[in-house]
Amino acid sequence: MKLPELLAPVGSWEALEAAVANGADAVYLGGKNFSARQYAANFDRQELGEALDFAHLRGVKVFVAVNTLVADQELPEALDYLGFLYERGADAVILQDLGLAALARKYLPDLELHASTQMTIHNAAGVRQLEELGFQRVVLAREVSWENMKRIRARTRAELEVFVHGALCICYSGQCLMSSLIGGRSGNRGRCAQPCRLQYTLVDQQGRELTAEEVGKHLLSPRDLNLVEDLPRLVEAGITSLKIEGRMKRPEYVATVVRVYRQALDRLAAGAFQVTAEEKKDLAQIFNRDFTRGYFAGNPGAELMSYKRPNNRGLKIGRVSRVDRAKRRFELVLEEPLRVGDGLEIWVKIGGRLGLTSPVAAAAGEKVWLPSPGQVSVGDRVFKTLDIDLMERARREVKPLPVTVQVEGSVGQPLHLVYLDEQGNRGEAWTAEPAQQAQKRPLTEEVLWQQLGRLGNTPYQLVGLEARLQGECMVPLSLLNEARRQAISRLTAARLKPWARPAAPAADWQPLLRQESRNQGRPLLTVQVASWSGAEAALVAGADLVYLGAEWWRHQREKADWAQLPGMERLWLATPRILQEGEWQGYIPWLEQILQQRPPAGLLVSNLGLLHWLRAQGYQGELVADWPLNAFNQVTVQILQQLGASRITLSPELTGEQVMELAATGLPLEVLVHGHITMMVSEYCAVGSLLGGRRPGKKCSQPCRQGTYGLKDRLNLVFPLRMDQFCHMHVFNPRELALLDELPLPGLSGLKALRLDLRLADSEKIRQVVAVYRQALAGKVLPQAREFLQKLSPGGLTKGHWYRGVLQVEEEEKD
Repeated sequence: MKLPELLAPVGSWEALEAAVANGADAVYLGGKNFSARQYAANFDRQELGEALDFAHLRGVKVFVAVNTLVADQELPEALDYLGFLYERGADAVILQDLGLAALARKYLPDLELHASTQMTIHNAAGVRQLEELGFQRVVLAREVSWENMKRIRARTRAELEVFVHGALCICYSGQCLMSSLIGGRSGNRGRCAQPCRLQYTLVDQQGRELTAEEVGKHLLSPRDLNLVEDLPRLVEAGITSLKIEGRMKRPEYVATVVRVYRQALDRLAAGAFQVTAEEKKDLAQIFNRDFTRGYFAGNPGAELMSYKRPNNRGLKIGRVSRVDRAKRRFELVLEEPLRVGDGLEIWVKIGGRLGLTSPVAAAAGEKVWLPSPGQVSVGDRVFKTLDIDLMERARREVKPLPVTVQVEGSVGQPLHLVYLDEQGNRGEAWTAEPAQQAQKRPLTEEVLWQQLGRLGNTPYQLVGLEARLQGECMVPLSLLNEARRQAISRLTAARLKPWARPAAPAADWQPLLRQESRNQGRPLLTVQVASWSGAEAALVAGADLVYLGAEWWRHQREKADWAQLPGMERLWLATPRILQEGEWQGYIPWLEQILQQRPPAGLLVSNLGLLHWLRAQGYQGELVADWPLNAFNQVTVQILQQLGASRITLSPELTGEQVMELAATGLPLEVLVHGHITMMVSEYCAVGSLLGGRRPGKKCSQPCRQGTYGLKDRLNLVFPLRMDQFCHMHVFNPRELALLDELPLPGLSGLKALRLDLRLADSEKIRQVVAVYRQALAGKVLPQAREFLQKLSPGGLTKGHWYRGVLQVEEEEKD
């Protein structure tokens, strides 16, 4: 049986040692820049080189995460960094940015590329698109089920990698702007502040709270993924690599999770697969928010979530049986053993959580009295969040590499040393002077073992010696030691030879070939809507183009059939952002029929797989690449052009200054200037799970059809929710983007189109907003126009990142 690779997370040197010592086949780590975990310790260039050598000497591959979006001004630095990684022998780089990937393929064609889960690849067509772009491996979205994994495997050639353990994002990775829009800390730049782990309340369209207190308030906080018992199915699905999440976790976590998965995989290879009760307990003890299989077996609804707790819950060890308030202590009947130093947490009825460190040791089944850290009551649950014994077991040292040495020589000739490893690699050296006739102390096997086994500062351990000396030889020990150092150095070079690379090409790392600027005249005013009545209102009010379709909101009574709509040049079809392989099978036949019978003049596309499919079908109409494809720099724009897009919508994380610089290139660009921006798109539906009763084996009662809902945060902001025809949940910014004050700008004449996203608006609001922007583009901005828009937007207005972009926030953090 060919086992999949076990891929471990490494956020520090200690975590690297833990991963290697416990059986990882490969590790992934990040540098100080361009890594999607910027708050991990990470590695500078010198440390990266040392980490690569450390892992490679032990036969462990190293993949370096360069998985953030990259701005134009950063591309030369990012490409130089990739050149360094190539020279130092990185086994692959993990990328998110399409533009950076294209430059890597151009300048460093031998550097292996892996597509990050941040690229949101969730269907076979998306994988095939990345194959054509030069990616050898694709990390699938965490939302892909086992059945869809098998379908994708059957239709693609690239290696497939999936997450099997650790934290889950509630949003499709690469599609989340929540942290970015709330606080400027972009998940696409590795600085997610995890607002999904905060408290929210589900409310209806009147603002009434719909969830009971006992349910919990962490309504966007998933449990931790755990697929250790599904390893046989992952092998059956043809998965190449099993990825453990956790570059922010402590080394003991890495050690424990890697050890358990390694042992389970080895048993699977031996035909005796099982996961022991002790191993399951270790996984739970080291860190868990409760466990879930995620979407592996389908959508689990509420069983995905950890509504009451966003962080480690540990292992339950009992309930409080008695309380002695006079002595400020409580009694506990232990369900698990307890040691001095174990970390405990009490889930109290009033006040949330209380923590303490155990001052006593006892066995399971015993009663213990513990000091009370606060208001503890009978029946309160007690969890062990830190197990001293498990932590000590996790601190396994990396085993030295066994080597043998052969020594040959005779009086009058230099001694010849040859160190050999188990793979047959060799390192040899000769003493700088010939051996002399020993007068008192000839070299004995004992002396040779003592001197040639002094390998303490190397990764090796001497396990065998063969001495073939003729006569009673003697050389100064200093010369013998120097020959040993030379031979070991050459052995190391031999072991690292597979990763030796030529110097990166001395190319000019200035990849941006700006196109000639040309005045394109007044930009088009495009409007995205969710209903035919909304499309009519936008067209009447002066929209040049209307994007209709994509996601139909399930609460809408109006269900327009595209085939029945009046054909017109100004009405284009918008396509869905998420199309899982199973959904693809239903959507594509419908789209094929539309393209044959009533083809629209253009399509709005936000799915890389669909872009690939349309090009493969020979679609001749216009294509607009939407902003979820994360066009953050000029090269990405050019790549999307090459993939068939006639116009590219820029990322809303760019500033006005960046937009103007890109507009000056003359590239065909569109920019979002008004509307509620989608912060998240999720396979999980809070409404269906909390109100519709969705669970494994239980269908949702579809309360989303009855009206609209929102999530209210601690500041009483209500984030609008919409559920689409595929039951994906879309979370919108409560504040409406409004860049009316920036119109007209001279730089905007370089843009092809300005977009209003009015999918949440009714027909009357659409008419009014479009009319205001129509006047602004004609140079007739009314003095009270912004106040007028403010009245139409009770959640408030925002200018998003127009003035303060994600790069500026990063610079402020550094200062």
